[in-house]
Amino acid sequence: MSLTPGNADPYPYPGTNVLRNLRGITESTLLERFEARRSHLRIAELIERPVAGTFNIAHLKAIRPELPSARMAFKTSRMPL
Repeated sequence: MSLTPGNADPYPYPGTNVLRNLRGITESTLLERFEARRSHLRIAELIERPVAGTFNIAHLKAIRPELPSARMAFKTSRMPL
């Protein structure tokens, strides 16, 4: 997709470099803080309740959705939530 004045990038909030997100956070510092806190919580949960397995491919596939980066959802027309 080429970007022209009438065809702006649909992913960030207008006038920012912040990607559209389910929380509606439009300030980059607030989004960074939210993501850091959420990541710490998810890692703590995984430490308390690890995904059981032997670290083979099936186990790694089970862990992947539990990782913070895999859970961050953005609101776009091209990315399913």
